Amino acid sequence: MDWFNAVDATYRSDFKDLFDTSFGRLEAILDSRLVQFEAKLDRRLVDIEAKWDKLFAGLKRGCSRRGLAPSSFPLQQYRVAQAAGGLDLLDEPRV
Repeated sequence: MDWFNAVDATYRSDFKDLFDTSFGRLEAILDSRLVQFEAKLDRRLVDIEAKWDKLFAGLKRGCSRRGLAPSSFPLQQYRVAQAAGGLDLLDEPRV
């Protein structure tokens, strides 16, 4: 009976080491994919922000040509609201 317990303990130890090694590799792979995803997301957010900045610059130029003061132009407040989690064009801009 002691021999069976010794063999069982040996196999348990071997499987534990194998599991720990496999889990370590999986964790490393997941970490690297998460870093890649974050980098891709950051690049896309920078691109989107550049497009928004270009859009707002054009809209502000158009408003200033028509005699509207840029301070009366509420799109910057909508941009902040959208970044905070949502944009409802029917709501009044938050001051």
